[in-house]
Amino acid sequence: MSFRPEYRPVITAVESAGFHITGMPMDSGGDRIVCAGERFSGGLSGNSFWLAERGGKWFLGTWGGLLYHVKDAEFASTVAIAWLRKNSSKTVSDIDVELKTRFSLLPANDDEFDDQ
Repeated sequence: MSFRPEYRPVITAVESAGFHITGMPMDSGGDRIVCAGERFSGGLSGNSFWLAERGGKWFLGTWGGLLYHVKDAEFASTVAIAWLRKNSSKTVSDIDVELKTRFSLLPANDDEFDDQ
């Protein structure tokens, strides 16, 4: 699978920490990467969420439909690894308050993401 160059540092960090990455195409504006806590013979499992870079801005999205601003690629890696370490085996619909506070994650909305 081919990934945008902006995603390489995040992929390397997350996989080096023992977690898993796959790609997920989007309707427009490029693609996103999916981070997951576990792998099984049929694919990825456990907690998962996606990261995307748009116009130099980074976003983290949950399968619960929530979207957050992330400072940069290095920070995206740090947040991803911390959340996967905390919850690797089950999908969680939102980042817990402790991690939101620790990483100063601010909510984003779909318009902010789509406008990039």
